[in-house]
Amino acid sequence: MSTNNEKLMIAIGKSFANARLDENDISVLKEKGILGLVNEAGLNENQARQVMLWCQNECQRQWGYESFNINKDMTQQHKSPYSEYSYRGYRT
Repeated sequence: MSTNNEKLMIAIGKSFANARLDENDISVLKEKGILGLVNEAGLNENQARQVMLWCQNECQRQWGYESFNINKDMTQQHKSPYSEYSYRGYRT
């Protein structure tokens, strides 16, 4: 079983490689935010911003993929998954 620090490092590595992030990777990055990446992972501000922007890109990709599912309720389709995290460094 991997620790939270290992999960964080895997998510950061995937972000730098522009690889697809799964829901677990995204949730780990959302919990940390930019300041958490700087303080706990040792990234500088630009690197942390790049990781969070890739996380946002993956959130939008997953949201867009799910919005094509006809079986979902229409009110849930158009709610952006990162809108509640705008205070953590996501651009709006």
